[in-house]
Order: sequence, then structure tokens, then C-alpha cells
Amino acid sequence: VNLLILERGIERTIVVTPATDIRRGRERIEDTPMVGDFVIVFGRQAEGGTFEAAIIQILRTNEFFNRNNVAPPLP
Repeated sequence: VNLLILERGIERTIVVTPATDIRRGRERIEDTPMVGDFVIVFGRQAEGGTFEAAIIQILRTNEFFNRNNVAPPLP
């Protein structure tokens, strides 16, 4: 599975493998992130500029903005 994420205005392709640990809070989940989720990806850069995810942490919207000390985007 590949995910396309936007990081500071740059599109990144994230390769998700069966070994990727996906978490929401402290709980491991089987679902992949959905459009609009805020994620932190831990992994390594792979061929072709993609990134292979070892861990994906899905954050709640307000948790993301609090951690980064920014205001959420206007609707």
C-alpha cells in the first residue's frame, strides 16, 4: 500500500508494508490513515524518493496542532 502525504507543501509517497506498525494513540490498529488524518511517519528513505514506513502514528487534529503550536487551517 502506498500513501501520498503532504509535508510542508511537498508531496511524499509513503510505502506501507505488512510490517508497518500503525498506531492511533497507544493502540495498534490494522487500518491505514484516511484523507485528512495528521500523521507522523518513522522510517527510511527508499528508492525513487519514496519512504518506507516502520511506524505511522495517527494524531487527532487538535493533538497535531497543539504539538506543533500552530492554528488549524480555516474551513
